[in-house]
Amino acid sequence: YYNHPLKFWGEEIDHNKVFVAFNTVDVKLPNKITNNNKDSILFLGSLIKGKGLWDLVKSFKRFIEKNRDSNLILNIIGDGPEFKVLDRYIIKNNFSHRIFLRGAIFDDYVLKNYFERAICLISPGQAGLTVLKSFAYGIPFVTKYNAITGGERLNIVNETNGLLYKKENELDQILETCMTNLNSFKRMGINAYNFYWKEARMERMLEGFKNAINLALEIK
Repeated sequence: YYNHPLKFWGEEIDHNKVFVAFNTVDVKLPNKITNNNKDSILFLGSLIKGKGLWDLVKSFKRFIEKNRDSNLILNIIGDGPEFKVLDRYIIKNNFSHRIFLRGAIFDDYVLKNYFERAICLISPGQAGLTVLKSFAYGIPFVTKYNAITGGERLNIVNETNGLLYKKENELDQILETCMTNLNSFKRMGINAYNFYWKEARMERMLEGFKNAINLALEIK
């Protein structure tokens, strides 16, 4: 599903008999990257505790309290067990104008609007196929080094197409950087976009399977 095993095993395996089929998602809408009107942080996925969503919400709460004049908002897209709990938390803390629960959205035409406004996508505890989805829209992905992953996290190169952090309090600084160094996120977004459309789009995944099948037929 990714290049890491080839590098890890090196000469121990025959690279002519091993094929990479990037685990990816099929996103067809973006044909250009949009860097204008960036005003938000994005979370996309099921609303469960294991993804570290509360780390993000509480970090964003501290950001709001420290930066009252900032217009930065947090868009949370998804549904799950934590939806109602989050809703009550947002209302209790009077953050309904800064943190928005958008519910589950699967339509790429609708998602595109949120991605275009996002400075980055943050998922502290899990880095799965949303990594590739984010890259496809030219949005850098932010997560922990030890995030739960099927290997997709290894597509993130720290400070190149996303950010990796180790300690929870580092997320506070990352949110500050979204406001003070927006250009760095735009640069990472361009790199993320180029990686997806050159290396990880669905056609590339199919090529990996096709090449493996063709070799098997030749051997037979």
